[in-house]
Amino acid sequence: MSDVTIRCRKDGPLIITGQVTVTDHEGNPFDTSGRENVALCRCGATK
Repeated sequence: MSDVTIRCRKDGPLIITGQVTVTDHEGNPFDTSGRENVALCRCGATK
């Protein structure tokens, strides 16, 4: 199992550290290669 950490930032995004696969609503993976961290918005206001 890979070592993954998810941190919540106050009034900000979720910061994911470690090897993860992020997919869109159709199941297509986003290219996150070479990234140490991935940030996911949790507010729903991003355009």
